[in-house]
Amino acid sequence: MTLTVKTSANSYSFDGPYTSAQSLEAQSGVYVITTRTPEGTHQVIDAGESGNVHNRVTNHDRSRDWERYKQDGIYMSGYYCDEPTRMLVEKDVRSYFNPSCGDR
Repeated sequence: MTLTVKTSANSYSFDGPYTSAQSLEAQSGVYVITTRTPEGTHQVIDAGESGNVHNRVTNHDRSRDWERYKQDGIYMSGYYCDEPTRMLVEKDVRSYFNPSCGDR
């Protein structure tokens, strides 16, 4: 499965969306947490980066916040890349979507 996440300048093919963090890889990358809108599209409610996407999402300190913003389920997707790339992708995704969870 692939979730395409488009920003104003880029398009990223994330692995997912999945309903469980167990499907995410234990690799370096960026994760997005989404919910499905009534129209059936995925809305980004959180995004971040980690050296281990699986562990980060599985043990996330904001997982309770995701429940507050969900419409039709919570979905998890990963974009696997090296550390310099993940920093840039996370910044691009967070800047574009300004997700409800995870103010910095």
